[in-house]
Amino acid sequence: NAPLWAFFPGKVYDGAFARTASPASYVHPGVSPLIIVHGAQDKLVPSGQAVAFAEALKKAGVAVTLRVDPDHGHDVMNATSIDEAVAFFQRTLQPAKP
Repeated sequence: NAPLWAFFPGKVYDGAFARTASPASYVHPGVSPLIIVHGAQDKLVPSGQAVAFAEALKKAGVAVTLRVDPDHGHDVMNATSIDEAVAFFQRTLQPAKP
């Protein structure tokens, strides 16, 4: 696997660019509810980043669902994850009852 900075402009690590690319930089009250499914075996993005992101969202008052999948890496999309995402959207997008 190439180092993550291989995806950066000029293939050089740039902290400012990394911050603009990180969803954690955009956490604030009012962010829509989120579901995060992260693979515990992910070699590209450590699962601690997903946990920290979820904690920051909760601290900002954002409804967040986090599941760290112990059996997958960066390839976390599978039938279980898809079913979980569908259920999340069905719950989250239900119209408010009068």
